[in-house]
Amino acid sequence: KKTMAPKTEKPQTRNNAFLRRKKKAPKDVTIETTFNIGRAVKKETRLKKAPKAIREIKRLVRKTMGCSTVVIDAGLNKYVWHQGIANPPRRIRLVLTRKPLEEDKLGRYYVHVSHVVVSSFKGLKSKRVVAEEEEKEEEKTQE
Repeated sequence: KKTMAPKTEKPQTRNNAFLRRKKKAPKDVTIETTFNIGRAVKKETRLKKAPKAIREIKRLVRKTMGCSTVVIDAGLNKYVWHQGIANPPRRIRLVLTRKPLEEDKLGRYYVHVSHVVVSSFKGLKSKRVVAEEEEKEEEKTQE
C-alpha cells in the first residue's frame, strides 16, 4: 500500500506580485453600446419587466465600466417606461460616461448612463466616443 505524505505546504495561490499589484486608475471615458433589453427581461413576469430592465442596465454598466456607482439619466428612465411597465423597448442604444465624483479626493468615479435615439440597430457596434478635446490633442501630436 502507498502511504500519503502529510501536506505541510499551503495550497498554491496566485503569486504575491499579482495580489499586490495596483489596479489602473479609471479614466474619464465615454462608450456607446447597444443593450438588448428583450433578452434580459424575457422570462420576467409581465408587471416586473420595466423595473427589471433598469436593474439589468445598471448591472451591464457596472460590469462594463468597472464602477459601482451608476446614475441613470431621467430621459433614459422615461424611454424605458414610455410603453408601460409590461412593454419596455426591445433594444436601446446607451451612452456610458465615466466621470470623477465631485469633491472626492480618493479618486472615485461614477457612471452617467443616457440613451441615443437611432433609426436602426443594424450593424451598430460598441465604440469609444472620443471627446473633442482628445481629438484636438491627437491632431497636435500628429502635426
